[in-house]
Amino acid sequence: MSKGEVQLVPLSLDDAMKVRVWRNSSAIRPHMDYQEVISEEQQKEWFSELDSNKERYFTIYLEQEPIGLIHLNKIAFDERTAYAGLFIGEENYQGTGVAYWASLNILDHAFYDLKLDKVFAKVSETNHEAISYNKSLGFELAGKEKSGFVKMLLSSRVYKQKRNELLNILGL
Repeated sequence: MSKGEVQLVPLSLDDAMKVRVWRNSSAIRPHMDYQEVISEEQQKEWFSELDSNKERYFTIYLEQEPIGLIHLNKIAFDERTAYAGLFIGEENYQGTGVAYWASLNILDHAFYDLKLDKVFAKVSETNHEAISYNKSLGFELAGKEKSGFVKMLLSSRVYKQKRNELLNILGL
């Protein structure tokens, strides 16, 4: 999947090891549900247990450089729902708009390819930047998750309305 120079490449074991480094960083780890430092063995075990029927993990590449991770997980085809998440691990690409390209890619995949009705996001209630970002994509607050996290919801209908606005902002 790609938009512009941004590509989403199915997560490989090599990229999963790079993701572990980003995920363990002090910039990303505090915003995650699991906040412990992840070992190489834990990451390898997690990667080996991924189920493509319920999870789609992608490395975000910009000009052949891995810069982040984006995913759909908890995919429930019977309910036509999933959860989405992302982070840009390379600091020099944070705040550049790359996340919007990656998000449009994964949301197009969710709503057009997988034919889902709803995508949820679980966001740390202290991560105001991520909450604002998700709202800019059309997500709305939909309640509480476990302690310290909010649940956000994006419906297919809202996304399809918001998509053209986002493409215009991105210059397409």
